[in-house]
Amino acid sequence: MVASIGVLTVLIGLSRVHAGAHWVSDVLGGWLLGTTWLLPVLALYHRARRDHPAGWQARSESTR
Repeated sequence: MVASIGVLTVLIGLSRVHAGAHWVSDVLGGWLLGTTWLLPVLALYHRARRDHPAGWQARSESTR
C-alpha cells in the first residue's frame, strides 16, 4: 500500500511536468516539502506507538 502511494505520487508529479502545468522545480519542491512534513509526523507516530503498546485505543478508553 505504501509503495503504491509513493509510485502514484511520483507519477502524478511527472505527469504535471509533462502536461506543462508545473515546472520540474515546482514538483521537486512539492516532494521536498511533503517529505519534510512527513518525516517528523511519522517519527511522532512511531514514538506514540512505542510509548503506548496497546495503541491509540488504550488512551481513548482511559478517558471514559
